[in-house]
Amino acid sequence: MDGETAYITKAANLASEKGILVVNSAGNSGANTWEIIGAPADSEHVFSIGAVNSLGDYASFSSIGDLSQPSIKPDVMAMGHNSSIIDSDNSIKTSSGTSFSGPIIAGAIACLWQTNTTLNPSEVKNIVRESSSNFTTPNFQMGYGIPDFGEAKSLKIDSLKNDLNIYPNPFSKHLIFENLEKNSSLKVYSNLGELVYSKKNINNKVLLPQFAKGIYFFTVEDEYRSQTFKMMKD
Repeated sequence: MDGETAYITKAANLASEKGILVVNSAGNSGANTWEIIGAPADSEHVFSIGAVNSLGDYASFSSIGDLSQPSIKPDVMAMGHNSSIIDSDNSIKTSSGTSFSGPIIAGAIACLWQTNTTLNPSEVKNIVRESSSNFTTPNFQMGYGIPDFGEAKSLKIDSLKNDLNIYPNPFSKHLIFENLEKNSSLKVYSNLGELVYSKKNINNKVLLPQFAKGIYFFTVEDEYRSQTFKMMKD
């Protein structure tokens, strides 16, 4: 559970790289000796959701993270203990599990995103974390805490003021990155989704290896955002 190895985690990472915000329940192993967050929630790119009760306290069954994972897990928490659900016979009942806390956050994120559709997945996740009760002191049991989506709606991301720009397109050997944040990383995918190039801590001017002619997808990630650009090699 290192965020990279499990097949389903690899699939979730690929979905994230293509611009999909993946929300996943953390797992129900908190009461067991193998209590660590499960796949694909172990990925740093997946927004993993743990469970609390109606008082906002940690639910004992909710999986927790540890140092083997690449980021603080779970990301945030939602009610998963005695949650109200609709049963298969269309009756309302209560049940427990992170399987219920995950959809609660997914639905809330969808509503939040509708208020500002210019945000990308990384920005949405950062806004939700920043609104959460444990934001300044995250831990492996509660993550960043319980989000306040009213507050999240009012938060602003400074990086939106300067949109990232890449040129020339079509490109040959070099690319220029305008408004590039510090510690940005670059991944290049072929038209078939195969990773063909990866580089961390890129500069504003990048010398590329020799690519065959065709269409490529350039994904640039920093602390605030993940953006993908469709580029043509001439």
